[in-house]
Amino acid sequence: MIQSETYAHFSNVSGKEYGPTSVLIHLLGNIEKLFLVKAGSFYPAPKCSSTVFAINIDSNKSRFKAIAAFKLSKQLFLNRRKTILNNLVNYLKNKELANKVCEELNINPLSRPEQLPPEIYLAISEYLCN
Repeated sequence: MIQSETYAHFSNVSGKEYGPTSVLIHLLGNIEKLFLVKAGSFYPAPKCSSTVFAINIDSNKSRFKAIAAFKLSKQLFLNRRKTILNNLVNYLKNKELANKVCEELNINPLSRPEQLPPEIYLAISEYLCN
């Protein structure tokens, strides 16, 4: 159970609330909103409602690969307003390799970290590990 406003940080896969935690959740399985708990259900009542949710882990997905992609996404989301190419250059310390990653994985180098789905972070991570 978390604050309802925070749920978007876990469930979204694009936009300003999307981030590394959401990347990890979606690479491991899926998230399911179960129900809303109103503020009046507590004493003293907080100023916000809460959301109860479940994360359903898919046993067929590699946790090792998901965690590697999560760590990569954490670095690339540090400067979320920079392009993915600039973030990759900062992360890899190699502009040629950053360009090659974008080109070979068909990633628009002008896109922002929040515009890339979790599967792209997994693909980048796997590409860099090989």
